[in-house]
Amino acid sequence: YEFMGGLNLAVRQVTGKDPAAYFSDFRNPASPVVREAGAAIAVEARATLLNPAYIAAMSQGGASSAEAFAETFRNVYGWNVTKPSVVAPALWDALHETYVRDAQGLGVHAFFERANPYALQEMTAVMLETARKGYWTPDAGRLRALAQLHARLVGRFGASGTEFVNDNRALRAYIARQLDATDRQPYEDALQRSNEGGTIDSGKGVVLRKDAAPAAGGEAGAQARDAG
Repeated sequence: YEFMGGLNLAVRQVTGKDPAAYFSDFRNPASPVVREAGAAIAVEARATLLNPAYIAAMSQGGASSAEAFAETFRNVYGWNVTKPSVVAPALWDALHETYVRDAQGLGVHAFFERANPYALQEMTAVMLETARKGYWTPDAGRLRALAQLHARLVGRFGASGTEFVNDNRALRAYIARQLDATDRQPYEDALQRSNEGGTIDSGKGVVLRKDAAPAAGGEAGAQARDAG
């Protein structure tokens, strides 16, 4: 999305029209395929983020495997901002079912808590920002469950220090409004400690931060935030 998405955003800004976008898939050189961007993203999501075999294999890894999920969530968000037509709201519904409700019974929460809880913090923050900006409209129950999971991760492990989790004041206020007092106070306390320069003790020394990276990723991040 940094390149095709950024170009799409520029064309839409200048012309008011959303250009067509296609991917050439050469993973099988004997049978290359050209796919419309939305179809290509849907195929990738089914093959990776929503694929129980992929999730189970990645869950055998450690902190970097967990961070790979967070990176992909940021990419989905980036596409949603730069070219909204290619990310169906149903994809966010499916991601909520898989990573918040653990509907496939894959033990995803246990994996992230063991390997890198800050990755799941980031993923839930990305989903909440997507909802806050209106790209995805979950019902009240889903939104509350998502905010609770995010807040409890922040309260338990400390805030990660990333732009989604720490630096977006509008998002933090949006999250706080979804919480009852039991979850809100530890969440806000952890954010305050982190933003005042407190350290994060993960118990294993696992802290993956991208303090210098734009919230939507890459060079198009600032454009994406403005467009969103």
